[in-house]
Amino acid sequence: MVNPLNLVSFGTEGTTFKILDSQKLNQSGSISLTADDLSDLSTDMQTATNSDLVHGQVFDLTGLDGILQVLEMNYDQNTLGFSENGVRIGWYNPDENEWMLSVMGNSDVSGMTESIYSDGKFFSGSYLSYLESIGNIDPTLGAHGVDTENNVAWAVVDHNSSFAVIPEVNSLALMAIAFLAFVSGKFVWKRKS
Repeated sequence: MVNPLNLVSFGTEGTTFKILDSQKLNQSGSISLTADDLSDLSTDMQTATNSDLVHGQVFDLTGLDGILQVLEMNYDQNTLGFSENGVRIGWYNPDENEWMLSVMGNSDVSGMTESIYSDGKFFSGSYLSYLESIGNIDPTLGAHGVDTENNVAWAVVDHNSSFAVIPEVNSLALMAIAFLAFVSGKFVWKRKS
């Protein structure tokens, strides 16, 4: 891997996208990075089954398919609408017409579920802290994390895609369960009155 890069794009909503690290970035070819609001993108992306999960801008990266790279995106904790600890980088999967965890587009997924593939690969903290925790060796494909101190999420991927900040699916499920428990508790309480 090379030293952190300064490939940064700023979106109109204040979202930044960085490539922190990459293999073989000096090989021939071009890299393209564009930023758009979800409303300006394809109808498929806008009408994906969970497009309402997208927070901030969508960044489309091409030219690095098959190359290990570390992506970082920031978020505004005041406008999230979900737990900051549940922030992840997501990617749009056109085959499923769905936004999902970015690492699920990696070449080594081969039919695994999200919970199996990402088990043990999440790190709470910055990418640099993650590297220190593994002895400053190359990162593991699929590693990902969130640094709530600096309001950034990061992921180690090896694919081109459209990327955006999304909530981790399990944190949404827990929020839904808590909401249903709260609502049903209120309903039962009112019925007994």
